Amino acid sequence: MLLSFYMKIAWELAIKLRPTLNLYDADGHHPPSFEAILSVYVLVGALTDEVSAAIPAWYQIKDIDGETVELMNIDTLMPCSFGKIAEQTLREYGML
Repeated sequence: MLLSFYMKIAWELAIKLRPTLNLYDADGHHPPSFEAILSVYVLVGALTDEVSAAIPAWYQIKDIDGETVELMNIDTLMPCSFGKIAEQTLREYGML
């Protein structure tokens, strides 16, 4: 339950820093897959006491026919800023 508090604080900070950021899918309840990265940064930071410097911004796989399928391709600045937001949030609450 406490972890969800940190995620909420981090999401609020993300919105404050990037007001045009849409942190919810069209249904208003679920984050789009690329926005879930912020939650992952917070979760991993809280569990390991450190925030990763960077994560890949582009994921692809090959399907059974050998065709490349792009799973996620996000703004490369977003993961970087999300890592900093997660770190700032966790430091502010003594988790790092």
